[in-house]
Amino acid sequence: QLSKTIVSWIIIALCLTFTGLLVIIPLSYANSPTTRTPKNVFCSLFMTAIYTYVPYMTVKPLREEAERKTSGLSDAEEIMTEPSFKIYQNITFAVGNVLLIFFLVQFGVSLVRRRTVRNLSANVRYLLTSSHVNGCYRIKKAATRKINKLLQNAYKLHSRKKPSVISSSMGSTKATDDTMLNYVLLGVEKDRVGGLLWTWKSIFSRELFHHEGVWINTRLIIIQVS
Repeated sequence: QLSKTIVSWIIIALCLTFTGLLVIIPLSYANSPTTRTPKNVFCSLFMTAIYTYVPYMTVKPLREEAERKTSGLSDAEEIMTEPSFKIYQNITFAVGNVLLIFFLVQFGVSLVRRRTVRNLSANVRYLLTSSHVNGCYRIKKAATRKINKLLQNAYKLHSRKKPSVISSSMGSTKATDDTMLNYVLLGVEKDRVGGLLWTWKSIFSRELFHHEGVWINTRLIIIQVS
């Protein structure tokens, strides 16, 4: 009995994996952050239209036929006649249409040349720019901020605007001595970084990515929240 249960679960897992590959790969074909061509977007657009309209148009006549029956309903027909089934069916159909519109916009954007997009207004460019481009911009901005801060700190520590105590007492000056003296005189500047509240606040304000350059995978956030 145990062996039959294990074999049945393995078969179910293999069927779900194979079905998931057929569904997820074509739909995610246009989500490549580096190569988003009209061909890739059209593939996802076409498969989204199939997965949205074919099940809906197939199940809808069966549901209407089951609703006209008065007796002799099967288990599947009884499920289709429930009011909640129709509601969930319409919700799924609406979500599929929203995703279809999203891919249509992506397909139109992929056909537009970059030079044409640059001539548009800033708000329109923001809507037409992919999240990968915006993410690269934010990461480079955060990296530039960190490098500038590093150079500012190095300039303060190696600055020789005022004669130091070490140079006047010993007669000879070393760069390391002046640097350590400036470190003692300037003190230590601290920024609050880390902690549960700080992390969540930075996530909601987007400073964790825009300011610190730390990117957290969406799947990881969903796993932690759920």
